[in-house]
Amino acid sequence: MLHRLPPTHYCLVATDAKKDIHTSQVDIIMPKKAPETAGLKEKLHIAKGCRIMLVANLDVFDGLVNGARGQVIDFRFKGGEVTILLVSFDRNDVGRHAAKRHHTGNLVAIERHEAKFSVGRYRRVEVTRRQFSVTLVWASTVHKLQGLTVDNIAVSFRGHFGADQAYVALSRAKSINGLHPKKITCNSKVTKHMEVLGNTKQDSEESNQSNRLNKSSDFAETQNRRQRHH
Repeated sequence: MLHRLPPTHYCLVATDAKKDIHTSQVDIIMPKKAPETAGLKEKLHIAKGCRIMLVANLDVFDGLVNGARGQVIDFRFKGGEVTILLVSFDRNDVGRHAAKRHHTGNLVAIERHEAKFSVGRYRRVEVTRRQFSVTLVWASTVHKLQGLTVDNIAVSFRGHFGADQAYVALSRAKSINGLHPKKITCNSKVTKHMEVLGNTKQDSEESNQSNRLNKSSDFAETQNRRQRHH
């Protein structure tokens, strides 16, 4: 999706400070996987218009938490380098205090985040990395969507997708008009349960109708008796 956005595209490289806690040696291969580097990537490719998600809790009080989503609208530069991402978050209450602090209107200024983690054999090397704590996200796992409410959602049920996961995914939409699934299948247990409920409802309606007929018959019989008595 990133390649479809118009230029300019930027490659934001993290800055690392490494130190072996015993020998002070710094010659070590850094992990490539973000989960092993506190969620901060060595290189982040980004452009205006791209969808991003925060991967760290920057300010919990301000709603700038892991999982918050938005769109990059603009950048701020210093010395020719990107120093701030200006983001429009999906929720209006996210980053309001940060926006006031940086005088950025409705946009939220995201600066580089600093995190420490250990790498190498026996985790003896301590690394301090500075990088923007975001990742590109045009799609998401169901797990990340829990607790969120969205206007529109397109759900893919390919692969190992349990019925409970489907419920969590589909229930994120505010209304049925916001659902855009390619295919929906119903769990067999749910189908059987719905059949039981349908039969129970039908039995209840038939019982109520029978009771109404009996009451009407009793009322008519009572009226006839009164007329014969008079």
